This record gives sequence, C-alpha cells and structure tokens, in this order.
Amino acid sequence: MPELQVTKASRFVGFLGLFFLLAVGVLEALVWWGVVPIIWEAAQLVALGLALLCGLVSAAIVTAASAIAWKKAASEARTQSE
Repeated sequence: MPELQVTKASRFVGFLGLFFLLAVGVLEALVWWGVVPIIWEAAQLVALGLALLCGLVSAAIVTAASAIAWKKAASEARTQSE
C-alpha cells in the first residue's frame, strides 16, 4: 500500500509542476499580446522555478521509493537465503 501513496504523491507533485508550466505559457502569451505589463516577466520566472522544483521533488520521491523498495527486497532475499 505505501507504493500507491508514493505514486499518488509523485503524480500530484508532477501535475502541480505542469500547472506551473501552463502558468508560464499563459503569462508569456499575456505579456506578448500586451495585456499585462512587462513586470509580469518576474512572475513568469517564479512559476518556471516552481515548475522545476516540482519536477525535482517528484523525481526525489520516486527515487527514494525505489531505494526503499530495493532495500526491502534485498532484506527479504537475505532472510530467505538463511
């Protein structure tokens, strides 16, 4: 069951990152069309940074879960061989 929770957490953070990337695209379009002032470029950079951070966190969650699963499998294999 913990694997399902890890998958859900990783997906949530991944979709959050996609949301921030979508925000970057929308802000870029609004600045390009002149709807919002150029100062919103700063908000675009913040959204891009958050999207990158979400990607890193999602990868870290999956990597940690994989390491835990490998450790658990190695422990079970050691127990069975004894």
